[in-house]
Amino acid sequence: MVQRVKEIGIKPTAREYMASVVTVRKWHRRYLSKGLDGLLDESKRPKQPRKLPKADEERIVELRKRRKNRISCWAIKASLKLPYSTCTIYRVLKDHGLIGKRKRKYQKKRDLRAIKAKLRPFEKIQVDVKYLDDIPQYFKYYIKLNN
Repeated sequence: MVQRVKEIGIKPTAREYMASVVTVRKWHRRYLSKGLDGLLDESKRPKQPRKLPKADEERIVELRKRRKNRISCWAIKASLKLPYSTCTIYRVLKDHGLIGKRKRKYQKKRDLRAIKAKLRPFEKIQVDVKYLDDIPQYFKYYIKLNN
């Protein structure tokens, strides 16, 4: 295909090989820049992976551990003056296991049920007390009984 482009041009070659003009142009450019190796399949993977430098990653993790997990991604970014987004910092913390999973309501209830099941009968009794002195109908009885 590349040799044919040299002979008759890009558009006629695209018609001849039933390919788009963009594809023919791409293969031609690759051949010109890299030779025959340029015609091999290339990876679709991004050229720059999302990885941070190891030093910055260690600084983020060290600060989070030093503050006993009581510092947010935004505060880490501000204190270390990092150019990365808070989402990136969150990803680093999550990869290192420094982000705890929140328990859902049903999980908390399940835990409470397990604790209550271990209690013996009448081991824990809770009584709510309500004073009735603020209700007009009961106030006169309240005064009588407290004298």
